[in-house]
Amino acid sequence: MKPSWIRVSAWIRILATLIGLVLWVGASQANSAEYEEVIYYHNDALGSPIVATDQNGDVLWREEYTPYGSRLTYESRETNCTILGCAPIESPWDEKIWYTGKIEETRLGLNYFGARWYDPELGRFISQDPVGFKASNIQSFNRYAYANNNPYRYIDPDGREIKSVLNGSSTTINFTGVVIDRTGTLSKPQLTNLASRMKGQIESSFTGRSGSGRWSTNATIDVGVPGDKLSGRHEINIQPSSSFRNSRVLGNVDEIGGSQININENLKSLSPKNSATNASFERTSAHEFGHSAGLLHSSGGLMQQTRSSNSLNISKSQIDTMHKNNK
Repeated sequence: MKPSWIRVSAWIRILATLIGLVLWVGASQANSAEYEEVIYYHNDALGSPIVATDQNGDVLWREEYTPYGSRLTYESRETNCTILGCAPIESPWDEKIWYTGKIEETRLGLNYFGARWYDPELGRFISQDPVGFKASNIQSFNRYAYANNNPYRYIDPDGREIKSVLNGSSTTINFTGVVIDRTGTLSKPQLTNLASRMKGQIESSFTGRSGSGRWSTNATIDVGVPGDKLSGRHEINIQPSSSFRNSRVLGNVDEIGGSQININENLKSLSPKNSATNASFERTSAHEFGHSAGLLHSSGGLMQQTRSSNSLNISKSQIDTMHKNNK
């Protein structure tokens, strides 16, 4: 009796390459068999798989997209031939992970982005942005727009608050967060001021150049209240000083690469210009943002602890680390 083949797949991403382990398992009442094949999915700068090769380097399929994700070409090693000619068909190596690495539902012609479905033919989402309008971003007037109507520069963050896009030698980092008062003492204008100060320092510290490399950061920081839906944004808490383990702790994160930033309330009146020490709200905010983007403490620069340094600078190697952690 011929075995009935069942396919099991798994993926791992190493730098810009998505590697698929494809395991074919066959079984029947008479016997059983199995074999595995490693498939390499090669991505473009936006994370879209454009070529799949096997472990021998042979091409299994090629794919090209328009800027907004509809298919320009599709070439597959698997074809269906009739007297009228041959045409590519869905390959057993197709994983339906397509434009910017998102899942495609072929019967609907839509891509699933986590919070919403996206139509690559229209270049629009089919439901409104759950985050809502942001006064700091005029593109957010269009609640159905994709990537600020600039798919060459941005990709959808897919529910992640920090997203880095590498285009040639230029790196763009996008960050969204919500400032929340956990002390019960701050007015909305005060929170708005703190959000503005944090945004300014993050964008300043995480923008720069080194040789031919350039990097820039766009931060969108809203004001919220306890209980607000974060909708994929970072939670930035202004905490009472008593919530930290001792008075020397100026801020922390829930974990390296996490989604929660905590800032000591005692910093709110300290800026780089009026601080008698190295401590300031701006520096601590940018420092903790670095941790949430995956950076560890370092010797020198912004990621050195405040009491040892007042530097506000980030190195190219640290930007590269952030990109690897958040692409």
